[in-house]
Amino acid sequence: MSPVETQADALKARVVSLERQLAQARRRIAELTPAHVVAQRLHASLDRKQVILALEEIVAGLVGCEQLAVFELVGAPEVLTLVAAVGVPGESNDSTYPGAARIAHGVASGETWLAPAGAADSGDEPPLSACIPLKVDGRVTGALALYRMLDHRGALEPADLPLLEMLSTHAGIALAASRPTAVEAAR
Repeated sequence: MSPVETQADALKARVVSLERQLAQARRRIAELTPAHVVAQRLHASLDRKQVILALEEIVAGLVGCEQLAVFELVGAPEVLTLVAAVGVPGESNDSTYPGAARIAHGVASGETWLAPAGAADSGDEPPLSACIPLKVDGRVTGALALYRMLDHRGALEPADLPLLEMLSTHAGIALAASRPTAVEAAR
C-alpha cells in the first residue's frame, strides 16, 4: 500500500470516528433538551396558573399524557388536596379520584410508580398510568397522577424514570414557590 493510500485510510478512519462522536453528541443533546425544557418552563413564573399550565404542557408534550391530576399536601395536619386536573372526572377530594389509594401510597413512600405493562382499562375510569411524588429538598409535597397515555405514546417504561424524577423535583419546587401565601389566599 502506498503512503497516499495509507494516509487516505487513516483519514477515512478519522472521519468515521468523528461521525460517531457527532452522533453521540446529538443523542446527548436530545437527551438534555427535555431537561432544559422542564426546568425553563416550570421556573419561568411564580404565577400559580402559569406554573400549572406549564406542567400540563410538559406532561402532554414530553411525557405523552393529557389526563392528569396534581395534588399537594396542605394544612396541619397535612391533607392531600387536589390543585389541578385535566381530563379526569372527580371531585375536589383525592379519595374520589381514580387510583386514589395508589396516589396516597406514592405520597407516603416517595417512590414513583408506573402501571405494569399491559395494565387493563377498568371501565369508565381512566386507568392510572403513573404516580409521581412531588418533592422539595427530598421531602414529598404532593403528587402528579398521570392517567391515560396518548395512543401514539404507549405505556410508560422504566426508561422514562429519569424524566419523571426530574419532573418530580422541578414541579415540586415550582408549585411550592407559587403557592399562595396566607395573605394572598384571604383576598
